[in-house]
Amino acid sequence: MIRGISSIFTSFNWAHCDGNFLYVVYTHNGLFGNHSYYLNIYDITNPGAPEEIGKIELTGVNSPVDVTVHNNYAYAASPQHLDIIDIQDKTDPFVAGICSGFSNI
Repeated sequence: MIRGISSIFTSFNWAHCDGNFLYVVYTHNGLFGNHSYYLNIYDITNPGAPEEIGKIELTGVNSPVDVTVHNNYAYAASPQHLDIIDIQDKTDPFVAGICSGFSNI
């Protein structure tokens, strides 16, 4: 069991576990109804004390519905967008690409 993860998110959307790393996409509800979407990366080598090691604001995704990881990329999807995040350096993830214009992917 991983302790302390769900209590730190305003709105926990999706998570993907890959080895000793947990990738969490969540919504931060700001003032006046403004929403921001983030991908956080946690080292869960010690599940009793997960450590946040990376974080990035998602730029193309609006209302994320899924996150998955393959090789050195995380893919965060919403109904019309896909953010592709380079996670080779998990402490410094960056958006490698955005696909948009889909109809309910």
